[in-house]
Amino acid sequence: MKHYISLIIFFSSFIFADDTPISHAPIGVMGDHTHQKDEIMVSLRFSTMKMRGNLLGSNTINDNQIIEIPNPNAGMSNAPSNLSIVPKEMDMKMFMLGGMLAVTDKVTLNGMMMFQDLSMSSDTFLGMMNRNLLGSFNLSSEALSNISFFGLVDIFDYDLQKSIISMGITKSIGDNNKTGNILTPMNTRIDMIMPYGMQGSDKSTKLNLAYTHKRFYDSSSIGVQVKTDLNIDEKNWAFGNKYETSFWYQELVNDNLAWSIRYKITKEESIEGTDSRIIGPVQTANPFNYGGINSYLGVGLNTNFSLFQSDHSDRLALELLMPIKQNKNNLQMEDKNKLIIGYQKAF
Repeated sequence: MKHYISLIIFFSSFIFADDTPISHAPIGVMGDHTHQKDEIMVSLRFSTMKMRGNLLGSNTINDNQIIEIPNPNAGMSNAPSNLSIVPKEMDMKMFMLGGMLAVTDKVTLNGMMMFQDLSMSSDTFLGMMNRNLLGSFNLSSEALSNISFFGLVDIFDYDLQKSIISMGITKSIGDNNKTGNILTPMNTRIDMIMPYGMQGSDKSTKLNLAYTHKRFYDSSSIGVQVKTDLNIDEKNWAFGNKYETSFWYQELVNDNLAWSIRYKITKEESIEGTDSRIIGPVQTANPFNYGGINSYLGVGLNTNFSLFQSDHSDRLALELLMPIKQNKNNLQMEDKNKLIIGYQKAF
């Protein structure tokens, strides 16, 4: 909480720029604006999210209950009949570098690359008999995960209202065979292919579609965005199709600072396909234990200031997303807060 308060004080200190801080949506919304012909923009986003504990659907489940659940890979050699490895905590950090180029006043091209840094801690229990806790182990994974290319088109820009459609492709380029050293239920350490959620990518190609509408008032704005990511090409497996809707409200504090509130709901399908090498007695090795319907409340700040000389001011923004309701597909870790910080500069 001290970090969040410090960021708020930092943002409120910028009070000397010309552009309005409500011209862009909250920083967690992408593809919400276009540019005038020949303008370019560079952007950098950093996000961090933690997962802790476990849910079965929308209900909390403890370790003793988890290790009573049958292991879907029990037919493998020496595999325990029940789940025996329990994820405890996961940290996800993502860095996104983007660029935009307006080829006309109506059409803007956008490219982005994403780097992710994942870490997970888990407990291992004896595979049979008294099911005692054997110990804990950590896994980590880093990768340039994917690259994306989009086209954004203004379809309506009149009377303080603006509508944009976007279409693009995301190609996963990171490794999907990363290994980690795992403490097994037989109290040995071995190197194994890590579960799906710890891989650098799924090697898929996704079609991205979105529609955004914004309306501006004297000192505030409202907006809505609906978007979807659909698998159009996959290898052995791919994270499921995803559908997302956001509604937001922004209001000026002064000429260079605005606050925002956003409601976001997502639906993600289970993993499509399987990797026969991912066979551990852990929930994250089951492709049906991914996806679900989750909703979040976001609060954010946007500020404009003059750091680099150009016709446009710099933009710095943050948003804190807090889970409201989680309904996971089967057994999964529970989402905690997500913080997004972004910097954008147009020329």
